[in-house]
Amino acid sequence: MKSVKYMFLRCGTDNLQDSATFYFSLNAGALDKDGEEMPGSVLTEGNITMSGTDYEGWETNEYAWNWAAQKLNITLIP
Repeated sequence: MKSVKYMFLRCGTDNLQDSATFYFSLNAGALDKDGEEMPGSVLTEGNITMSGTDYEGWETNEYAWNWAAQKLNITLIP
């Protein structure tokens, strides 16, 4: 089992009415040439759509991050 170190999330489309589609990418961690941590290889990527009561409750970026993590069955660690 691989660990997810980074999650990239971007809202690609939002109809401003009742749904929004997000692109996500889950990445492993890696070290750059100086030994600094950075996103590594992509483990999985795709799109997820927020609608219904989830969309109605979306007011902050934090809400979107937490919603996506729940949909992808991962835990965000700050």
